[in-house]
Parts: sequence; C-alpha cells; structure tokens
Amino acid sequence: MKLISASFLLVIGFTLIQAQGEIRDEILTHSTHCVGETGADLALVEQARRGVFQDDPNLRSFAFCMSRRLGFQNEAGEIQRELIRERLASLLSADIADQLVKACLIEKATPEETAAAAYRCYYETAPTRVVIF
Repeated sequence: MKLISASFLLVIGFTLIQAQGEIRDEILTHSTHCVGETGADLALVEQARRGVFQDDPNLRSFAFCMSRRLGFQNEAGEIQRELIRERLASLLSADIADQLVKACLIEKATPEETAAAAYRCYYETAPTRVVIF
C-alpha cells in the first residue's frame, strides 16, 4: 500500500513539474516577444522576477504586454478575472487564488500600471513563487 501511495505521489509530482515547465516555456516565449515589443531593459525584467521592481515606463509596458499575451488583460486593458483565478487555482489552490484575485486585481489609471501593480502584488502576496512574469 505504501508503494502505491508513493507511486501516486510521484506521478502527481511529475505532472506538476511538467505543467510548470510548460507554463515556463510559454512565459519565456511571451517574455522574449514583449522585451522586443516594448524595449524593456532585460536587466529590469530579471530584477522584477526576483522581486526588485523599478518604476520604469518600459517595464510597465512589458508587464501589460505579458498580461495581454497570457490573456490576463484584453487589448483594452480590462482584467480577465475568471481566467486569472482559474490559472492561479491550477497552480496553487482555489482559496489562495481567490485571495490573490481580490488583493491584486485593482484597476489603476492605465492598463500598464494595472499590470505592473498586479505582478508586484502577486510576488509580494503569494505564499509560494508562481512564475507569471
């Protein structure tokens, strides 16, 4: 019985790793596109991934580009709450996803500011690091 339980957990673990790898690949593809589209400084993007967020217009444009390409915001900048909730719930849990959506998805003056603030909030609020940027 222990062997079956251990095997089951191992399969789940590999499935999660594969899913996270697929998400990382998708994010890398979008990131490369968005750096080119926005002219964002790659060093600032890398800093943001480590939790050091600079107040830079190109970085905000990069955040919006990523958000659009991932489907988190539409072209008009409107937040796609349900899609974000579903994506976060698949990576974390439904309760944590609901908390993050409530805390982090706040409309700002521009779509770029909304995207940048949301990414920063996810980084600072999520109990575990989720690759979304």
